[in-house]
Amino acid sequence: MEFRDLKYFQKLVETKNYNRTAEFFGVTQPAISSMVKRLEKENWYPTNFSGPQSQKNDYITRWLSCIP
Repeated sequence: MEFRDLKYFQKLVETKNYNRTAEFFGVTQPAISSMVKRLEKENWYPTNFSGPQSQKNDYITRWLSCIP
C-alpha cells in the first residue's frame, strides 16, 4: 500500500466521485479505479464502490470505521 493510494481514497470518500477525485490529483479516472482495486486486494476488504450511490456511501462509512 502506498501513501498516495490513501490520499486518493480519502479524497474519493470526500467527493464520492471518481472523476472529481481524478481531476483534483491530475490523474485519469482509471488510476483512481486501480487504487480502489489495490486497496481491496491488499486489505482483503471490499470497498464495493460498484453498487448504487446509497450502497457506496454505506460501504465507505464502514470501511473508514476500520481505519484507526
